[in-house]
Amino acid sequence: MNFKIWLLFLGVNFTLFAQRGLIQYSKENGLISNEIRDVAYDQNGFIWLATPKGIERFDGQRFIHFKHDPVDSLAIASNDIQGLIFDGNHTVWAFTYNKGLIGIHTETFDVYNYSKRTIASFGSNRINALTVQKNRIWYTSVEGKLYSFDILSKKTTRFPFPGFEKEAPGLNAIHVDELDPNKLWITSSEGLYRFSVKEKKWKYYKFKKSTDINPLAKAAYRNDMTCLVQDSKGNLFIGLRRGGMLYFDQYQGLFKALPITIDELKYQTISSIKWRDSRYLYLCLLNKEILLFDTSTKEYVRYE
Repeated sequence: MNFKIWLLFLGVNFTLFAQRGLIQYSKENGLISNEIRDVAYDQNGFIWLATPKGIERFDGQRFIHFKHDPVDSLAIASNDIQGLIFDGNHTVWAFTYNKGLIGIHTETFDVYNYSKRTIASFGSNRINALTVQKNRIWYTSVEGKLYSFDILSKKTTRFPFPGFEKEAPGLNAIHVDELDPNKLWITSSEGLYRFSVKEKKWKYYKFKKSTDINPLAKAAYRNDMTCLVQDSKGNLFIGLRRGGMLYFDQYQGLFKALPITIDELKYQTISSIKWRDSRYLYLCLLNKEILLFDTSTKEYVRYE
């Protein structure tokens, strides 16, 4: 997710900035890198940032850097951080392209590195996306596989895709259903997958004429899906690599296209979606800008 830090701060509900408007931060203000790939905030409201030069923690006044040191076994395993997520307890989990999983305790700053180097049975060092479910981390690999890592037992379990024993389509985001924790939603370059944790069963959803809520709308049936969020009813808003979103009604198994109507932004990749409140979504456009989406009127609003 390569977009400027001021866009990220705009998209995160961080109370420090609520009364102060928009503030831009860069390397000149202490940032370790101007390239921000992902953002999360912990139980104290502090912001954590994933960059290609390490991990940042920002408390509103100063940055704390977490960087790789080849002679320090207690440092993070890699500076090339692809993304991160807060587990709701006391740990921020970050993932790398080829060095596995990193955990940082948000109070003590203790670092935990998990990879094939430290755990022989670890699934893959090349992680593409992850989510946390209590003491279990679900992650997808660059090779297109789904893994479950038990934080307590350090045991890894692989769940192969049906019909894709060697390699599955590119898996871009993973999300635990907020109404039914037995379900995982995974976006891919070829559509949407649902994995039932208890039954160990997969279901595939593809946007096409037969799954279009409005088949007469003559939509472009694109299925290269990037990110997603869930609404209060359990349905999904899904970002697309070539612009726009899809709304997915999981109970009917139907999609609705939500194309961007701003000409120069129609085909820009949506790299991140976050709720601003119960009605509005913030959409981060890769290397571009941020849009506000009104889920009631289905309109996109541009920030100048």
